[in-house]
Amino acid sequence: MEAAFLMPMVLFVTIAVLYLGFYLHDRDRVQSIMNDALTNSRSLIQYEADMNTGSIDYAAYRDRDIWYPYFNDFKEKEEGIIAYVTNQFEKGLFLTKLEDAEVTINTFDITINASIRMDFPFFELQQILVNSSQQETILYTSNTRSSVEFIRIYDTFLGVAEKTELVQEILNHNLLRSKEENTTK
Repeated sequence: MEAAFLMPMVLFVTIAVLYLGFYLHDRDRVQSIMNDALTNSRSLIQYEADMNTGSIDYAAYRDRDIWYPYFNDFKEKEEGIIAYVTNQFEKGLFLTKLEDAEVTINTFDITINASIRMDFPFFELQQILVNSSQQETILYTSNTRSSVEFIRIYDTFLGVAEKTELVQEILNHNLLRSKEENTTK
């Protein structure tokens, strides 16, 4: 008689602990997927790197103009990032399914928004472990500012500015004025 009351509780606790492990594994894996996607996509935008291997296409990077971050259509790259995230979500997850993924790239920021669903076999386990609905939205944002790109643009600008007489006169005038101010102090 006691076993009839005790066994269902033991079985439920055992299953709950097992699914807690699945849940924690999936939460960690989802964070890892999103972090990798953000890191790889930042390299894609900054250095024309491949999303899967991380190898940089130096010819494509070198041939970009200085206005690349400002006047570029990133739709193709956004679709590549979504494909990468979707592919990563298909591997190694027990309970989690990707419902939808959106990527937004603007001049200096990248945002990855993933909508996921956790499928628990028992509603009670869902209430105990998650304490919310099965649907969840994860938002990761990072900037794509690159000091290397800034130096490249600055160097290009200086190369053009040095050839312009008016800019050279302004630079010389400011240099003389700053020297005079430093000597008077």
